[in-house]
Amino acid sequence: MTDRPLEFVSPPRQRQRITDRLRAEVVAAYEFGQTSRQVAETFAIGRSTVLKILKAAGVMVRPQGHK
Repeated sequence: MTDRPLEFVSPPRQRQRITDRLRAEVVAAYEFGQTSRQVAETFAIGRSTVLKILKAAGVMVRPQGHK
């Protein structure tokens, strides 16, 4: 037995395919007033993915800290 502490590692997340429908729902949720962080949590995707989707859709991204 080793004296090292146990390491708790989350299992790797399975990659989610970003469909056109998901893109549309992400854009709609953001335009409805959710923050990019809330949208990311709602759809279980990364915030950077949300921002990429919004940029590709031509959506004006609000400054951080504003709803």
